[in-house]
Amino acid sequence: MNSMISIPDEVFQVMSAQLEEATVELFAAYEFAVRAGGRQPVQADDARSGAAIIGFVGEKLRGALILCASNSAIAHWMPAIGAAPGEESDTLGEFSNMLLGRLKGRLLSEGLVILVSTPTTTSGASLQLSAPTGQSTTEVFEGEGWTVTTRLDASFDPGFELNPACTADAAAAGDAMLF
Repeated sequence: MNSMISIPDEVFQVMSAQLEEATVELFAAYEFAVRAGGRQPVQADDARSGAAIIGFVGEKLRGALILCASNSAIAHWMPAIGAAPGEESDTLGEFSNMLLGRLKGRLLSEGLVILVSTPTTTSGASLQLSAPTGQSTTEVFEGEGWTVTTRLDASFDPGFELNPACTADAAAAGDAMLF
């Protein structure tokens, strides 16, 4: 680790990079090509949009992943998971859950173990998010005719360290597990 950058800063950079890769991978799994479009959120293409917030905790770490998209973007994804009209909130919540699950698996191989909560969703016109505490990064991803914004927030307590003993490979999304 670079001595000029603190462990939490370096870990947050890794988390951000892994989130970008996990986002592209998630949408590709549903045959949606997306590319990172920058760090500034763009305006929704219609007046109504949704946000899914899903929290996570680890040893001396807590944070949230927020996924925001216009209702028209969410409607574009719905057929891919078999969602019916009117299930925009469920669809957005499911995508946020799958995204944080992918991120969790990637972080495990980095020595960072997190536990995740259930997503909470909201929708409305002109949604605004409060300013985060701790570290935060926002990234916009562009699909064909739609965008989605991710925001990753994390707070590290004093004494935070990675756990190199926990660098196991997680099951990949879609893997079957037999008990």
